Amino acid sequence: WAPTSRRSSTCSSKPAPSLPPLTFPDFLHIAQQAVGFTSWLYLDVLAESWATGQSQVILKARQVGVSYLLATYACYRMIYGATVMMFSRGQRESTELMDKARTVYRHLPSPYDVPLTTSNDSEMALSSGGRILAFPSTEDTGRGYTCDLIIADEAAFHPYAARNYQAYRPASLDRGGQMLMVSTANGPLG
Repeated sequence: WAPTSRRSSTCSSKPAPSLPPLTFPDFLHIAQQAVGFTSWLYLDVLAESWATGQSQVILKARQVGVSYLLATYACYRMIYGATVMMFSRGQRESTELMDKARTVYRHLPSPYDVPLTTSNDSEMALSSGGRILAFPSTEDTGRGYTCDLIIADEAAFHPYAARNYQAYRPASLDRGGQMLMVSTANGPLG
């Protein structure tokens, strides 16, 4: 995935043949209208910055829409052929994040509604090859996979955050992938 510029970046992994190119900020507005979640200026700013492909660590407040933005970005990357790994604190949280991604995906208009080949609590996969995998933070999570994008939601609360990072860094970052680590604060160390 190599954006051409901050303003006009499009995902170019392995899009479905009939899928027109679209920037993530434009895709976000389509998803926001389809799903009905609120568009705030800071979400647009984050969308623009994520579209550059740079990895980020973000400290955020609670209940500000960032998890839906992460889920929307995961869908965007998936429909253009990327493999996305999403990590959450536990199984319940990883299922909830996948549910947000599935909600966004199910409301996408044509031609962005590429057929699903798999849809369950831990995976969504498209006939075009893109997929999203959702994992709880466990001792061995992330080993044995490669991906284009890593999302660590509420990373300061992951019980095995350091071990997980050691496992997924070579799976994505060392291969030129992107990582978005997002969390509210968790005491003096988080």
